[in-house]
Amino acid sequence: MTTVSQHGAGLVSYEASRVWFLFSHPLVLAGLVTVANGLKPVVVDDTAYLLYAQHIAVCPRDPYGFTIFWYTWPQPAFEVLAPPVYLYWLAGGWWLFGDHVALLKVWTWPWLVLLAYSLRGLLRQVASAAAGWMLPLLLFSPAVLPAVNLMLDIPAYALGSAALCLWGGLVQRSLPLAQTIVRTVLVGLLLGLAAQTKYSLLTFFPVLLLWGVLQRRWGITVAAVVTASAVFWAWEAYCLWQYGASHFWYHVQAQRQHGSFLDQLWAKLELVGPLCGYWGCLGAAIAWLTVWRLGIPSPVVRCLVGMWLGGMALVGLLPERYLVLPDGSSLVALFWQGAGVVALITAATAVLLQAVLLQSTPGGNAPTSVGKHAVFLLLWWLIELAGYFLLTPFGAARRLIGLTLVSHLAVGRLYDRIVPESMAAGSGVPRHAPPGWLVAASMSVGITVATIDVLDAYPEKWCVEQAARVLRSWLNDQPETVWFAGHWGFQHYAQRQGWQPLVPQESRVCPGQFVVLPVHPDADHFYRPHVGSRPIVLPAGGYETLAEIVWDDPLAAQTIPNYYGGMLPLIGRNHPRLRVLVAQMRTDWQP
Repeated sequence: MTTVSQHGAGLVSYEASRVWFLFSHPLVLAGLVTVANGLKPVVVDDTAYLLYAQHIAVCPRDPYGFTIFWYTWPQPAFEVLAPPVYLYWLAGGWWLFGDHVALLKVWTWPWLVLLAYSLRGLLRQVASAAAGWMLPLLLFSPAVLPAVNLMLDIPAYALGSAALCLWGGLVQRSLPLAQTIVRTVLVGLLLGLAAQTKYSLLTFFPVLLLWGVLQRRWGITVAAVVTASAVFWAWEAYCLWQYGASHFWYHVQAQRQHGSFLDQLWAKLELVGPLCGYWGCLGAAIAWLTVWRLGIPSPVVRCLVGMWLGGMALVGLLPERYLVLPDGSSLVALFWQGAGVVALITAATAVLLQAVLLQSTPGGNAPTSVGKHAVFLLLWWLIELAGYFLLTPFGAARRLIGLTLVSHLAVGRLYDRIVPESMAAGSGVPRHAPPGWLVAASMSVGITVATIDVLDAYPEKWCVEQAARVLRSWLNDQPETVWFAGHWGFQHYAQRQGWQPLVPQESRVCPGQFVVLPVHPDADHFYRPHVGSRPIVLPAGGYETLAEIVWDDPLAAQTIPNYYGGMLPLIGRNHPRLRVLVAQMRTDWQP
């Protein structure tokens, strides 16, 4: 006899609510995420991909045939890591709308629709009872919602999730031969395109292979993997013909670690810190849902959630300098990495438990064997964890999107399982759907990080616009060269003004010309906007300061650049969000 009353009671409250039903629909969720994305200006790597889109819109057969200034010096576009699929989509948007960022953000809506429907399909396959409440948690998680912009990650995972969703439906049932062939080819096509959108999606190749092998569908598994590989390498063959090298292999070689085996091993071990730091945020909801499912008493769970939310508020509201211990260690890092260790252990527990918890048979006498879905999720989780270390050049929240997705699926499956009545005895009855407050708390993490990220994206746009106003008042509509330094969103908005980038050892600034430079707090840390590997400092006494533009606000929390690259997802800044100097040169200057 199995215990289902808690299961039913938990699900009715979600399914009976028309508001929740509408909110959790994939089209509605995709629309809400698109609106949130539309509020955010160009940020971090968006600028590079917009430069590719602008070029491809004019020269679609030669996507890397131009020079891009993205690091320290201008270089061939082939040398910047940018797989082609989403670049062509973005180029279509540029051809239609031009440099209208809000419309280009709307242009990403189909990718979010594809992601939402694909994740719902995967949930229905491996955790059907949890699909109704888990999908919003996924779309509003801190791994997805803040990561939606004009970058490659979300489109890549949309294609990869679609491939796995179709694949799961294909390998678990018998279809007519013609349908099987068509769907197998479609799965291979989607997977190949996903890998050519973001190379991180190469982890989905072994994931798909393992799912097919577990279902003993040998023939179509080989066909799907071969098709995906053919799509992937067809583009590389085109690059070899057009540019004399494979784009993928060029960047594998460029990012290869040099030195002895121990040096390379140590370099990979250094990624453990970012893994724990980011997972302290991305894995929080996974941890809460897991301990609730295991029957931990409600007051204890509420205490854990409250402590985490309080810690997040503390590290976000206070400048980091107030959270430094006498020995120099940061309480911010200790909080995120400590929470990350706990959340990683909890996520691993969720993945293992859904694989080893005994499932009751209809007669209730003997347990069934471990389900294939459970083994599949366990292996997928391990593949994503290994892929993080193998494919990650530096820590970033987006490197853990795949691990976050499969962890949510595993937790959803925990809620989907029917367990023997003996396990439900006592006060800690396993519950098959979390209460509304826990779902709301889980979604609040991603919404909070995304809100801060939107706010944090505005200073680069605003400071450029304010600098342009200052320059217009000085120039009186007379043409004059304006130089700038700084990449990411700053570069996009500066080039929109017609300003020229400062190139170290190449640009020559004449007396009377103007320079707009970000002023970083010091030269020892990684600040926004990135100016390359060589500092650009105005010569003492060689310029006149026209204005200093500062964006500051009471909220200390920042996500740029740390969410996109570093160790921690959210920190309290010790300085203004951005300070920009507008100067006129008195002497010749070469940076």
